Amino acid sequence: MDFINGVFEAAGATLGIVNANKDLIKLAYDSAVQLTGKEPKDLTNEEWEQVRSKYPKAVEYLERALALH
Repeated sequence: MDFINGVFEAAGATLGIVNANKDLIKLAYDSAVQLTGKEPKDLTNEEWEQVRSKYPKAVEYLERALALH
């Protein structure tokens, strides 16, 4: 949950709450953990691509939120 809150804070600090949907960020986080058993911050590029192939929209949104930081 710290990861989700950190992403949410970064997005909120830069563009405001309008550009950060906590439900989508949580979905991407939960999907990554469920698929790999790891925190998203600990994923290898290969694992990240695996998550992206299964959950493309959620990962796209999470990457946009992370890019704001």
